[in-house]
Amino acid sequence: MKSWLPKPLHGWRAFWGEVGVIVLGVLIAMGMQKIAESANDARKVSKAQENIRAEIAGNLGLISKRADTQRCITTRLDEIANYLEEVEASPTTPPPTWIGRPQVWNMSSFRWQTASQAGGSSLLPADVQAIYSSIYGSLVQLELAEVVEQDAWTRLRSMEGQQRLSSTTTSEMRVALSQARYANWRINLSAVQALERARDLGILPVDDPSRAGSRSVCLAMDIRRSEALRRLASTYGEP
Repeated sequence: MKSWLPKPLHGWRAFWGEVGVIVLGVLIAMGMQKIAESANDARKVSKAQENIRAEIAGNLGLISKRADTQRCITTRLDEIANYLEEVEASPTTPPPTWIGRPQVWNMSSFRWQTASQAGGSSLLPADVQAIYSSIYGSLVQLELAEVVEQDAWTRLRSMEGQQRLSSTTTSEMRVALSQARYANWRINLSAVQALERARDLGILPVDDPSRAGSRSVCLAMDIRRSEALRRLASTYGEP
């Protein structure tokens, strides 16, 4: 019985040999494409890691600047608490002429967001992604606490130069003081959490000398405002 298939021009052996060469060529091309894609993914991961780590290190550097004034913040809060007690006992107690404020920094997340949108962060190991997310989550909480803190200190600064505090104002200052204490605690907690998680990945704070934080909270409460501003010589001034 004759086969209905047409006989290849050079025989079946040659035909299957040609098919094999074609299939092999396709497989090689697919393999090369896969290798190229893997190499491209590796470059994406490497670049994403480099950018994210640098951004986190910079943020931690800013946190460290604030940490350098933590003793001043704690001391000032205690001084304000003591003053409020004194003014309740003796309304004629001279008011502070300077309160100052803690440093406030904006935490950068642009590189993390860019890496996420470009798909670079999704290529990272799951445990590394989780640590990065935890760090940036702590930084977000830190910024939210900074908003509360600066609002509380704004109200505390309203005592500067007042001749006398009414009982109502004193009560309001106690509330502001309580909010300032809690915000300070929340900021420190978020900072420690971010630092500890970053340390798990070998990321340490990097200082940026061009960004000097205000040390206004470290000046004495009885210093004149004009003298305080002269000593601080801040580019952006003080509130």
